[in-house]
Amino acid sequence: MVIEGRDTRPDQLTAINLMKLPSYVASGVRYHAAGRIYTPKPIYVGLRVTRRCNAECVTCSNLEKVDGNGELTLSEIRRFIGSPLFESVEKFVLGGGEATQRGDLVEIAGIVLYSCPQLNDLLLRTNGLEPALVVERVGEILELPGCSRLNRFSVSVSLDGYGDTLESITKVPQAFDRVSETIDRLKNLKRKRPFYLCAVCTVLPFNIGDLARLSEFGREQGLPINFVPMNSGGGLDLGSAVDDATESSSRLDVGQFEELKALFGHEAKIDLPPSNIPFWREYFGILNGYRRRLPCSLRHQHLGIDSDGTLYACIPAMSLTYGNVRDESPDEIWYSDRAREIRKKIKKHLCPECGDSSDMAFSLKHEFFYYARFLLKEMAKNLLRK
Repeated sequence: MVIEGRDTRPDQLTAINLMKLPSYVASGVRYHAAGRIYTPKPIYVGLRVTRRCNAECVTCSNLEKVDGNGELTLSEIRRFIGSPLFESVEKFVLGGGEATQRGDLVEIAGIVLYSCPQLNDLLLRTNGLEPALVVERVGEILELPGCSRLNRFSVSVSLDGYGDTLESITKVPQAFDRVSETIDRLKNLKRKRPFYLCAVCTVLPFNIGDLARLSEFGREQGLPINFVPMNSGGGLDLGSAVDDATESSSRLDVGQFEELKALFGHEAKIDLPPSNIPFWREYFGILNGYRRRLPCSLRHQHLGIDSDGTLYACIPAMSLTYGNVRDESPDEIWYSDRAREIRKKIKKHLCPECGDSSDMAFSLKHEFFYYARFLLKEMAKNLLRK
């Protein structure tokens, strides 16, 4: 199982996991009841604190220059996060743009910690391109009174290429050196104030050749790296790529598709965190037209909040917006007929063919039954090999 603050091997049932078995089963029952029997309050919330960014990534849909006008103010954030809708939130993600570009980021984190009594996991996403600023913000968040009660405070650094590739993607000089410095300085900070540090690599047509080297880099640094495909809403539709051999900035050709299968298939050549393994096992089937079976907590248990207050279900369905907290209370929006219809539409038209990784660690912990089957299969395979 995936435990707060650490990953275990996917073929192991540890004593700690066995002790938690009743709670895993209960979570699995709630997961399958959500949307069928009742509409739960969100337990996973992602807030884009800003669209401002210090990079100009070639794959980003947010390339227009923004100055922060229209962003939610601190008082607006305090008001809507203080709503009863957020009292059951377990995980909260602060992202962007580049989250550290917002000067009051630490105050926002403080509001989240104060307003979400069930919170046990706070995640900060950063591109790591400004080492001093990132380390300063992380250090300040670690000093917040509410941070010590968390099971885990995490920092996820974007690492989409090795060496010159990262510079070509971000359009930032010495990007890889900057991010490497950020990682080193965060590791030093970890020795004083422990927190969970990881990296995320978005798999793209022009970084496939770097993936094995990035995996090696993560091993050398003691840095877990989650490898995720560009979300389906961003146009990485390998099913189309296989048929059409379309070559563009966001699609893979047939050769690249096969290369990915060699890297992430059953005989994976890439080091993967345990929660990443079941995703890649099924991913290629989804892209070849098979219905998705992977669990996803996003439709009924996740709430995304854009920097202007717009609410949405998930990144692949970001254009299907529920409403705006500047116009209505988040409770009214979440339980509205519009929100229910959007969730039905997502379930029918998007979920069956969605290739988004959907924070598998969170989803697997709450679904349980899928991961239990996966564990048993892995254990059986290992026994047969002996």
